[in-house]
Amino acid sequence: MTSLLGVGADDVRYLFAETARTGNVTASILGPVFSGFRIEGDIRQAEALQREATVAYQQSVLNALREVEDALVARTKLGTREVVVARRVGTLEGVSGLARQRYEGGQSTFFAVLDADLQLLSARSGLASSRRDTLLALVSVYKAMGGGWMIEQEKRRSEQATESIAQAQNATDENAPK
Repeated sequence: MTSLLGVGADDVRYLFAETARTGNVTASILGPVFSGFRIEGDIRQAEALQREATVAYQQSVLNALREVEDALVARTKLGTREVVVARRVGTLEGVSGLARQRYEGGQSTFFAVLDADLQLLSARSGLASSRRDTLLALVSVYKAMGGGWMIEQEKRRSEQATESIAQAQNATDENAPK
């Protein structure tokens, strides 16, 4: 903190008069005091912004963990469902085979064979849907964990685009009049 204390006048008789220049003391002393309050307020504001950013970061981490956990649970449940549906398909394949044998042996009608085949077809369709759902859940797990596969895919696409452009330019150059 600096201040200037002094008295100045053009003539000695006016040295202590009101017109003498003596007002520099208060301005230079009070200036840093007021700016100190401003600095303190800036510090409080920066600390509040830091706390806010910390809370936002913690929330985003918790959200990411929740997404990963949800995706893993879904993947596990759908994997279990796929196993159950696959067992059902296996059982219905046996039933269909037995229905054909009974029909060929004359002990059943062809309607029973068609009914068994229809149930088998429905179960196979369910198995395909179950496998799709399981794979989509696996993709959700990868996505929730940050998924690096998109970077590789974009890299391949850009390489293919570059190759296509080069091939097109070569074809244009070859077809150009010489």
